[in-house]
Amino acid sequence: MPDDKQQQVVQADAPQDRSVLDTSINKQDGDDATKQREKKLVDQWTKKIIKAREKWEPDFKTMREDMKFARGLQWPDQKNLMDDRYVANLTLRNLSNGVAQLYARNPEVEAVRRDRLDFELWDGKEASIAAAAAAINLGTQTGQINPLAMALLKDYSEGQLWRDLVDRVGKTVRFVAQYMWDSLQPTFKIQMKQLVRRVKTCGVAYVQVNYVDGLEGTLSTSETESTIVDRVKRIKHIAEKLSEQEIDENSSEVLTLASSAMSVLSSISTGDTQNINQRITFDFLPSTSVIVDPRCRHLKGFVGARWLAIERIESLDLVNLFYETKIPKNEVKAYDENGVRQDNASDTAASTDDAAKTRVCIWDIYDLDTKSCFVICDGWKEFVQEPQPVVPETNHFWPVVAVTFNDVETEPSSKECGSIFPPSDVTLMRSPQKEWNRTREALRSHRIANTPAYFTGKGWLTDNDIAAINDHEDSAVVQFEGAQMGTDINKLLAPFQHSPLQPQLYDTAPLAQDIQLAAGTQETDLGRPVPKVTATGATIAEQSKNTVAASNTDDLDDFLSEIAQMEGEIILRYFKLDTVKRIAGRGAVLPQQNREDFLNEIMLSVKAASSGRPNQALEISKVTQLTPLWLKCGANPIGVCEIVTKAYDDRFDISKLYPLQMPMMAPNEEINQPSQPQSNAGIPQQGQQRQAQPVQQQ
Repeated sequence: MPDDKQQQVVQADAPQDRSVLDTSINKQDGDDATKQREKKLVDQWTKKIIKAREKWEPDFKTMREDMKFARGLQWPDQKNLMDDRYVANLTLRNLSNGVAQLYARNPEVEAVRRDRLDFELWDGKEASIAAAAAAINLGTQTGQINPLAMALLKDYSEGQLWRDLVDRVGKTVRFVAQYMWDSLQPTFKIQMKQLVRRVKTCGVAYVQVNYVDGLEGTLSTSETESTIVDRVKRIKHIAEKLSEQEIDENSSEVLTLASSAMSVLSSISTGDTQNINQRITFDFLPSTSVIVDPRCRHLKGFVGARWLAIERIESLDLVNLFYETKIPKNEVKAYDENGVRQDNASDTAASTDDAAKTRVCIWDIYDLDTKSCFVICDGWKEFVQEPQPVVPETNHFWPVVAVTFNDVETEPSSKECGSIFPPSDVTLMRSPQKEWNRTREALRSHRIANTPAYFTGKGWLTDNDIAAINDHEDSAVVQFEGAQMGTDINKLLAPFQHSPLQPQLYDTAPLAQDIQLAAGTQETDLGRPVPKVTATGATIAEQSKNTVAASNTDDLDDFLSEIAQMEGEIILRYFKLDTVKRIAGRGAVLPQQNREDFLNEIMLSVKAASSGRPNQALEISKVTQLTPLWLKCGANPIGVCEIVTKAYDDRFDISKLYPLQMPMMAPNEEINQPSQPQSNAGIPQQGQQRQAQPVQQQ
């Protein structure tokens, strides 16, 4: 019987075990099928990106050549700046002048409330409000209040309260956005000046806007910050390598682990974890690192593109550390220090001996069709980071913003002019710059060839006579051994007649004019005094140069305004009230509900030309002309004084001249402290209408 019972139990349990086994097998088969689909998708994206990179490779090559040319490598096969051939690097001088003119200081962010119809009854005329107020005052005396007048005043009061609230939220967002620019490391001004120089050198420059929530950092090409989470990841990565015996206790990485642990403990003790966790970061990408969909028709806004890839060449060890992956070094394509793919097996094997030295190529891909982003590595068959929604989500889907100056019209399908990358200032100055160098080199060669020389007949002078001529001292008397008594010395030795220099052949004035026209500069920008040029002529030339640069200034302002608008959307969508108050102050206001209403009403932008070099004389002239008009119209003298003072020096704080006077109080009188404003004060809740307070008439 025990055997029979045992057999029954086994028979009863057998179907259940088989079903569990079948379920696990089906699950495993499903996982395998999913893996296969992922591998096919990764392979498709890898081929697509490599094909697009090959299409834009001639443009990337031109950018690299322009970088070398601006540096001073302007002769064929020139390897360094110590080459003896003549180089007058006017290109670099023009680039520096352009950068100084376009970006001289950090721009000022401003919040603008969109023009909207915030009133249902009021027609926007002050006379209507005055008439309604008079009707209500009359009604209070007669006891018959006009309901239309009351509704009009209520509508006016409600609309004004809403506008005041929007203005205060916009001011809060502006302060936070400005703080994100001011707290960037390296500073925003340094990186923006380099960005302008990059545009003039390569024709295009990019900035990637990232949102970070927490202590974790981003894989950036321009930031110098190392967060506490990044250091913890490094500790974890080295510990895993120790446990898996990839390194031993004598490895130098063990010291890195110890120093990272000490740094984490120090950050915790000094309060680094209590810093502002929500922040917006900016990655100033190299011009050759953004691979655009070949269907793109225009770089600004990436018109026509369906996807975008950001290429990064990083060490395999850093990739595994940051993304917490375990990519084998023998299953990826290796790249050299110049970012060139190593296709040969011998080169790949030689460069993958150490994961810390192995360089790989990863792509951050943003797909517009699925509105997702993911990361893949060249050669790796799986996702480094699986597809996920794009964060931060903004009205501008692409997190990358491009800026160009010399825009041209192209057709992507055309082979002759199908490039969407505009020519850079260096490309425009290349021909006259090279001709300038050749002209000066030819002049130097001609001058060397015209060095004084003498000729004589063979055997007429001895070797000692020739040496005495070449090495004689000043005012020395040279005696010829080969000359006989009574021989005419002038017949033994005669000066060599050279070809005379013709200044017209080596005139560089037309070349300088071509460089100035191509770069949009004038002759005085090169530091040379121009004779017979009056102050009026110089002023006209300066105004002409400013007109040429006005288009580039507008492009830069639009670029900065687009970044500021993305900042405003991120702050309104993702930032918390506590974070905003720590940045903007305790009086900051941020809506907790219905934030989309504020997204539609608040626009962040930069003040026009606020990033360029200020024209103080023009500002003072305008203020001087307007000041009498303001005072005649009854303007506040203190406000007028503040405007005039700002025109002379915008850093001056006029509040120090007119401090607020506190009212005198009795000794026992206490100051009634105002209550703190609520976070949702004045902000309508979901499904509620805005309530307004009646206007009190004096």
